[in-house]
Amino acid sequence: MAKRSNFARELGRNYLLGAPVSVADQARYLRELENSHAGNSEGVFGSLTRMLDRVTDKSVGLLQASSIFSGLAFVLSSQNSGTNQVSAGDRFASLPLAGLLLMFVSAMMLISNLGMGWRDYKEGAMSTPVFNEWALSLIAGRAARFTIGLWFSAVAFALIVLHLYLNLKR
Repeated sequence: MAKRSNFARELGRNYLLGAPVSVADQARYLRELENSHAGNSEGVFGSLTRMLDRVTDKSVGLLQASSIFSGLAFVLSSQNSGTNQVSAGDRFASLPLAGLLLMFVSAMMLISNLGMGWRDYKEGAMSTPVFNEWALSLIAGRAARFTIGLWFSAVAFALIVLHLYLNLKR
């Protein structure tokens, strides 16, 4: 097993969106990845496949957690003190609804990460430099969508918790 380079180890820590999004950073990362596998194209392909699988698995996990909080936000947004209108005293009634909207946007971003990765490539074309560049671009885009979806989910969770906290104080 090839030793991971420092650049590969720091991948998630050095990028705001969790992956090299710019073309220059992707080229640098791909060079480092190819150097760490010393020309072994199957090793590079295996690393790219593991990266894609990891982003997909993270997206599935966040979707599962979001479904629980979406249900909670839906229940909270539909409770109006027994009336059909929001009372004047419930100034924060829109917080769960805003959280639900953010959850929806986050879910759409995460669902877009669940598509097949390599289905359009023939078996022999998967170890070419062009494929490696395309694959890393695909992975970077999915990692960026996951990170933004994670941020949206965190804000939505915070809105739901804030609504619960404010209603408990009354």
